[in-house]
Amino acid sequence: MRATNESPAWQRSGQLVALMLALSIVFVPLQGASWLLVLVGFLLAGLPLLLAEQALAVRAKQASIAGMQILTRESDAPRYWRALAYNNLALSVALSALLAVASGLLATQAIQTLWQPVTATLGLASSAVPAGGALWQVMTLVSVLIALGRSFRTVPMVLWLVVFAALIALLLAQMLQHQTLPLTTDLPMLMGLTQAEGTRASLLAGALMGAAGMGAAAALRAQYGEMNSIAARWGFGLVLVLGFLALHHGNWCAVAALLGVTVTQLALSASLAPAFAEANARQLPALAAPVLVIIPVTLLAESIWLFGRGDTLAVLSQYLAYAVAFNLLVLSLYTGWVMKMSHLRKAVNLPSELLYNVLRIALRWLAPITLLLAVAYAQAWL
Repeated sequence: MRATNESPAWQRSGQLVALMLALSIVFVPLQGASWLLVLVGFLLAGLPLLLAEQALAVRAKQASIAGMQILTRESDAPRYWRALAYNNLALSVALSALLAVASGLLATQAIQTLWQPVTATLGLASSAVPAGGALWQVMTLVSVLIALGRSFRTVPMVLWLVVFAALIALLLAQMLQHQTLPLTTDLPMLMGLTQAEGTRASLLAGALMGAAGMGAAAALRAQYGEMNSIAARWGFGLVLVLGFLALHHGNWCAVAALLGVTVTQLALSASLAPAFAEANARQLPALAAPVLVIIPVTLLAESIWLFGRGDTLAVLSQYLAYAVAFNLLVLSLYTGWVMKMSHLRKAVNLPSELLYNVLRIALRWLAPITLLLAVAYAQAWL
């Protein structure tokens, strides 16, 4: 039997949880969020829809447009429900580009902050700190290239976990000793949904934090399957919770930026999973598939950097959030009202009838109502 850290399911779970954490950085960054509303949104909409999205992959045995075609034929559903798969693909590419830009921004801020201390420690001649605008573009491209490299060979999850845990330990130690190194950069801070609209967007951010609505959970589930170790699941989850607390309640400093880079890099591989699944379903050559996926992501990411810069990341996060919320509403309506209940029951495989009934109520009523209220509250319509 393979070791836990070598298990494909371990890879899938780690990427998915990292994607959730990355979404919390993009949509609910640092301070100002009402965490009670975030938790309510996650429990009423984010978690049920995450289970529903994974159930679609289990039932169809693949996470692509062809898989949605199978599901609609099984349910005798109209063809327009297949738009859910196309939306997943488009949103995953958009999220991947935004994550690449965010990773490049955080990496640039960390490099600029650490430039003088590192050169002094190494005894090198002090030189001017590289300009953020030029370095940010380079680091964004590097982030995309790392994602491309991971598509050819997956880095063992235990390596990511070691780096992640080391950064958390360093950040917590600095926080306890009050010796954090604040970011010194000529670039704006990473802004997200709640900083753009205040705590009114917290309910929506919680609904999105389940990482559903973009096809990543379904693609990873179809590729890797279930986790096979309770210890692995809880162990990795504990480290991610510590990372969540460190990023959101610690001083935003160079180490926190490096931790954010690690999270966004790992999440980037998860957000690209739907595009890779679609490319593989079409049986493209081994080299052509990743290249065809990376090209639109790179062009979109560089366009965001070139035309948007940092002050518009919040606006882009806002538009992406509303697009994902709409797709989540479609997912909720399909799994709650169109998909056969017997098929959903077998796919989710919950341990008790009570939990299944709770999920059914959540998908039919709680999730769509929560999404509608969250968007209305974020737009100050309520």
